Amino acid sequence: MKTRKLQKDENFLELIPVRNPDLDFKKDEKGMVIITVPNIGFFNWIAQKFFGRPKESQIHLDEYSSYVWLGMNGKRDITELGRYLKRKYGEDAEPLYERLVKFMDILQSNKYIGLIDKNGVGIK
Repeated sequence: MKTRKLQKDENFLELIPVRNPDLDFKKDEKGMVIITVPNIGFFNWIAQKFFGRPKESQIHLDEYSSYVWLGMNGKRDITELGRYLKRKYGEDAEPLYERLVKFMDILQSNKYIGLIDKNGVGIK
């Protein structure tokens, strides 16, 4: 996939989050999302071998972030996800876009999602 840097005149809210296909997720009995992240690489191997660290980590999302995670379909941009969240939670979701942008930033920096523009080009 082609990638490029976000341009200064571009709106972050118009980017489309896409879940990392290498990560599995499931819902628990309460409907909350649990993302399974494999602990790979040399240092993780050392930690597993000598310190009993797990081969996978489980990331438990809360109610709001689970709803957003499940709403990411590869077609909705961040603005649409915000409206999606607002319809469900109303004023309880505020400050909506500040929280949503921070959440997307955390997911992207941890490589749980990628961001693409309307043309399908990945954003670094």
